[in-house]
Amino acid sequence: MNDTKDQAAPVAIRVDPVISRSQADAGLPGVQVEYTAEEAERNGAFEETALSEADAWEANADLAADDPQGTAILVGGKRVQRKGRGG
Repeated sequence: MNDTKDQAAPVAIRVDPVISRSQADAGLPGVQVEYTAEEAERNGAFEETALSEADAWEANADLAADDPQGTAILVGGKRVQRKGRGG
């Protein structure tokens, strides 16, 4: 028989955030480092990593034109196919 009277209830532990302005603290677990916009940009925070339009079209190029269940680029609810690219 399980005796649940002796089991302690779980306790929620409150942890206050640690906020620093020192870049040296950036590698410490649980520490949030505040940066100015200039510091963040120097550290690569605003580096553009999105696909270009050409890369997006290239990724869509291998879809079969006659496959109604295939994924395609949709604009305004209509399938868009780039002319001259085999589709």
